[in-house]
Amino acid sequence: MVTAFDGLIYICSADYRIEFLNEALKRRIGHDATGEPCYEALHGLDAICPWCKNDLIFAGESHRWVVQSPKDNRWYEVSNTPIRKNNKIVSKQAMIMDVTERQQLHEEILRKQQDLILANDLLESRVAERTANLEAAMREHESFSYSVSHDLRAPLRHINSFSAIMMEELADELPPTSKDYLERIRSASNRMGGLIDHLLELSRVGRAALKLEPVDLSEMAASILTVLQEMEPKRTVKIFVEEDMRVLGDRTLLQQLLQNLLGNAWKYTSKTVNAHIEFGSSKRGEGAVFYVKDNGAGFDMQYKDNLFVAFQRLHTGEFEGEGIGLTTAQRIIQRHSGDIWAEGEVGKGATFYFTLPN
Repeated sequence: MVTAFDGLIYICSADYRIEFLNEALKRRIGHDATGEPCYEALHGLDAICPWCKNDLIFAGESHRWVVQSPKDNRWYEVSNTPIRKNNKIVSKQAMIMDVTERQQLHEEILRKQQDLILANDLLESRVAERTANLEAAMREHESFSYSVSHDLRAPLRHINSFSAIMMEELADELPPTSKDYLERIRSASNRMGGLIDHLLELSRVGRAALKLEPVDLSEMAASILTVLQEMEPKRTVKIFVEEDMRVLGDRTLLQQLLQNLLGNAWKYTSKTVNAHIEFGSSKRGEGAVFYVKDNGAGFDMQYKDNLFVAFQRLHTGEFEGEGIGLTTAQRIIQRHSGDIWAEGEVGKGATFYFTLPN
C-alpha cells in the first residue's frame, strides 16, 4: 500500500518520533527525517501540532481531515490510521495528499457563492425598494386620479343641468344652431361623466382593501349572464357555465371582474349569428386557469398588448365602450396576485384567461 500510494507517507511512534517516511516526503522535507519529531520535521513547530490526533489514533480510531501547514502554507489532506502488531497498536501511519489546488478552488467557489448571495441580497433589496417606490407612486397616482375625477363631477353636473335648463326654458327662442350646440354640450358632458365614473371605478379597485372569502364563481357568472339576458330578451345566446368553480377572493372585486369579462363577451357577440359564451376552467398544476370564451368579433393578436391599456380600444366604431373594462379586470387580478391574458382571432372570437392563487 505504501509503494502504491502517490502521496506523502510517514510512520511515527506514540511519542511523535518518525520511524519511516517515503521518498516523496523526504524530497518534500529536503532530508531523511527518521527519528525526528513529526511536528518539527513536517511543520517546523516546536510543540505538538494543535490539530494532532495521536491520542485518538493510539486509542484505535482512524481520522481524516484537511489542514494548512504553517511551514509552507499549503493545504494537506491527512489520513491517520493505527498500525497493530500482535493485536497491539505500536505506531501511527499518516498518509498525506497535497490538496492546495483543490482547497483553493473550493475556497474560490465559496467566495463566489458568498458574492452571489450578497449580490442576490442586494438585488432583492433594490427590487423591494423599487417595488415599494412604484407602489407608492401608483397609490399617489390613484389618489390623484380619484381626487381629480371626483372634483370634476360637480362642474360636469352643473354643465349638464344648465344645458338642460336652457334647452327647456329657451327652446322657443334659441336658433337651431344654438340648440345643436347645447345638445353637443350635453352629449359631451354625459360622455365625460361616464369616463369619470370608470376612472373612479379603476381607482377604487386599487385603493380598496381585499376582503378574502370563499366565492362561487359559477353562481356569480350565471347571475350576471341572467341579468344580461333580461336586459336584451330578444337576443339568443348559447351559454355554458361550468359548475362548482370556487375560489378564495374579494367578492366585490371578483363580481366586477366577471361583469367586465362576461359583459365584453356579451357585447362583442351582439352581431354574431348563433352567439356562444362559455365560462369554465382547466387544471394547471395544483391550481386552475379560468376562461371566458366567445365566438364574437375577436381581435388581431398583434394588438394583444393594447388590450389591457386604459382607453385603448380595438373596435372603436363598431361597439360602445370607454376602453377601461379590461384595465380594471387586469387590476383586479393583480390585486389577487394572479395573471390574466387573452387569445383571439378577428371574426372568430376571443378567450380571456385568468388565474387566482389557491
